[in-house]
Amino acid sequence: MDCRRSSGGLVFKYIYMLLYAEALIYFSAVYDVILVLLCILSLWDAREKQIPAVGVYALFLGCAVMTVINPYCSIINNLITGGAVSLVLFIVYKTGRVSIGLGDVEVIGSLAFAFGYPHIFNILIMGLLLSMLWGIGLMVLKKADMKTEMALIPFLFLGYVLNVLNF
Repeated sequence: MDCRRSSGGLVFKYIYMLLYAEALIYFSAVYDVILVLLCILSLWDAREKQIPAVGVYALFLGCAVMTVINPYCSIINNLITGGAVSLVLFIVYKTGRVSIGLGDVEVIGSLAFAFGYPHIFNILIMGLLLSMLWGIGLMVLKKADMKTEMALIPFLFLGYVLNVLNF
């Protein structure tokens, strides 16, 4: 009897490991999809200074799928973080005190929904720091001034890549 219990437990553990590994493969594929979508949106934003709605919807869909199949996240944490970040940034967008576009708000909200706390703040801090350094470099080279508009999504893309690489 002890033999059957241990072998049954072993079979269960093996099946669990296979299902878990399959979930991780899907999880990795969704990371790649989000990476590609962010790359496309960042190139579009750098060129046009706006983001197409279809791209934002696709990113949100990828982020929603990632939240559901991610074995490491708490859906409640991600919902609260995504909602709070989106609400704060939408208020900032509506008040107009800081120049941020609605597309930027939607992309950041989608990423907040996918990654939750604290990862979205790592992505934001790295992206904003890189944006600031780029802006200072442009001002030093006399290619920009304080009123020059810059695309934010390319820097969020770099912040996302650095976050995935655990920097």
